[in-house]
Amino acid sequence: MEGHKYEATQAACDKCHGGQKTIAAIHNEVLPKMETLKTVLDQIKAAHPDWDPRAQTKGDEQKAYELAYTLYTFAQSEGSGGVHNYDYTYAILAKAKDALVKVGLAAPEALPITGAELANLWPYLAGLAGAALMGVGIRKRMK
Repeated sequence: MEGHKYEATQAACDKCHGGQKTIAAIHNEVLPKMETLKTVLDQIKAAHPDWDPRAQTKGDEQKAYELAYTLYTFAQSEGSGGVHNYDYTYAILAKAKDALVKVGLAAPEALPITGAELANLWPYLAGLAGAALMGVGIRKRMK
């Protein structure tokens, strides 16, 4: 809807999530991590001016960078700073970190996403996998 802007309020969140993290607490956790990821992405891009996003053939490092950058921009453009879907935002940040670390573009300690923060994501990610598998089953039955 044109001109509509969603703004989360603590009162609205507390109706379902009372007693959990506040908007400020989530922003204090998520926004610095997103800023750090952006800084790392900017440094990687500056170190590789020869990478062409339109290239037909790309090396593993460039593919990892592009995946991490896409994930970052997705989380950034969502606009809530992690408030709208905290677990999903962390999953996105974790996937971006994993992509960069796996090919050696970033050291694990360069991105402040720890295993303790991700511990509650596995049930969420398992649910996504289950939903995806269920969708595949539904599509197969519809054919």
